[in-house]
Amino acid sequence: MRKAGVGRIVNIASKFASNGAVLGLDEGPYRQLMRGIERLANQAIDPNAPGTWSPDQVAAVVHKASVIRRPKARYRPGIVAKALIQMRLWLPTRVWDYMFVSWLTRAGK
Repeated sequence: MRKAGVGRIVNIASKFASNGAVLGLDEGPYRQLMRGIERLANQAIDPNAPGTWSPDQVAAVVHKASVIRRPKARYRPGIVAKALIQMRLWLPTRVWDYMFVSWLTRAGK
């Protein structure tokens, strides 16, 4: 890229991958919450989970982002991610926090 003077760097990141170190907590007041996060993360990577993208779908979006002239800064995978982002923008912070933490805590039981 430097020699040619052109090119594009594409970063692919997963929120669960960046939080992976936290999932190993076995003790303490957040144990149930962390168990819920771990269970939901494992369900989210199941190929048959609702809203899960296939590797081919992800590859198509990465390819599109790498060849178009002005790519978006972020691409959100699937209807579930888009719906959660819209809910987060629409709901008051306290309501979102209560709903999300209680959902994760229930999943950790």
